[in-house]
Amino acid sequence: MLKFVLARQTALTSGEIRLRSMDLKSKTHLHLIFPDLLQPEISRDIVPTPEGCSEPPDGHNYVKITFDRTPVMSTYLVAIVLGDFEYISAKIPSDDTSSVCSSAAPTKALPGQLEIRVYTPPGKRNFGQHALTVAKKSLPFYADFFGTPYPLPKLDLVAIPDFACGAMENWGLVTYRETALLIDPENSSMLSKQNVALTVAHELSHMWFGNLVTMSWWTDLWLKEGFATWAEYLAVDHCFPDYDIWTLFVSREYIRALRLDELKSSHPIEVEVNSAQEVEEIYDAVSYQKGSCVIRMLHTYMGPCLFQAGLKAYFKKFKYSNARTEDLWTVLESTGIDDVAGLMSLWTKQTGYPVVSVRLIHAPDGTYSIGVRQQRFFADGTSTKGEPSVRWRVPVTVCLVDNSDALILRKVTNTLCPSPSSSTKTPNHGDKDQSTAETEDESQEIIYPLPDLVGSPGVRMNPDA
Repeated sequence: MLKFVLARQTALTSGEIRLRSMDLKSKTHLHLIFPDLLQPEISRDIVPTPEGCSEPPDGHNYVKITFDRTPVMSTYLVAIVLGDFEYISAKIPSDDTSSVCSSAAPTKALPGQLEIRVYTPPGKRNFGQHALTVAKKSLPFYADFFGTPYPLPKLDLVAIPDFACGAMENWGLVTYRETALLIDPENSSMLSKQNVALTVAHELSHMWFGNLVTMSWWTDLWLKEGFATWAEYLAVDHCFPDYDIWTLFVSREYIRALRLDELKSSHPIEVEVNSAQEVEEIYDAVSYQKGSCVIRMLHTYMGPCLFQAGLKAYFKKFKYSNARTEDLWTVLESTGIDDVAGLMSLWTKQTGYPVVSVRLIHAPDGTYSIGVRQQRFFADGTSTKGEPSVRWRVPVTVCLVDNSDALILRKVTNTLCPSPSSSTKTPNHGDKDQSTAETEDESQEIIYPLPDLVGSPGVRMNPDA
């Protein structure tokens, strides 16, 4: 919801009530500030005035402050923060992260460097050091991975007291709940450090997904939130490899996505939105967690190099404009991967996920094949018999002792025929497909002897099967 969020706090020394922040919060109700703008695809330059501060006229006690012109941006990204703050800062080479905005929206970049600041309430400046370190490392990573420089001349991260949301990706002025940004450097657990790192990285990924390229309509909300949830783990894994962060992804994002999507009350990733109330309802684990899981699946299916090349082309084509889900699929197909839209639309437009059953099929000559079958999974064990046929194109990876093989399960059932010399298989290797796998009892001796590959089970046995 786009509104002014007033965070107030009593100063202990004088009892004075001070205005800490005035944050323009996102989602809907844009008409409260911009009466003509109710849609995310409508963008404009904000505050088209020169930077500076003017003295008050005689007899008046106010100061007029004007700001530089912003890039073209969606109005839900505007924020104004006022108040009594301290900050810590660091400067990094702008060649790695930043560039002057497009000629249509010039800004004054710092010569040769970008300043990153973390603002905190008085007395908590040192608590922002970890967040500053994350920002210093993740911003250059994103600029390189997305092939597009950070387009602003500064980046501020602000801890807001009593902030209802966890964080908000206001462009260049990112706001966070205090507990999502600040931690005690001397008395913090590894999980606390991981959580702050993920939250900071999530919002900074929005500087590209959501801000530089904005969704055309709220139906494509997942296009920024699902990608940001996936990208936060990608960045933290790169910047802090000792965090073993993808293990946390499986236990947090992957499992949460499954738990919501196995309910009959779940909804597709892409869902039609017609009102402000409906926008609020889709900020859930389907848009964030399931969205991130299907992106991780696609990243694995395409391979890191082709997937990254596709994202670079996507940002080059749509920067400072709007895009739909179909636009992303089209750009990714330009890398040479056929029918990305056909594969992914079944995951984004359908509710639920499949459980893939695996069994060995023995032949009279002593060889065998692997039969796989998909069926939508329900938490209450409800059978799908009698319901409309639901199927997905499931990328299934099978790890063999002497090699690996893959197939896309396009039908309800499919068969994989490995070479006669291969004897050990692990379907759904690494939990990188948005599905669960189960094996029949007589098949487990051969199919499931490798539980520790790549840090996670080769087969995530469905706990409800």
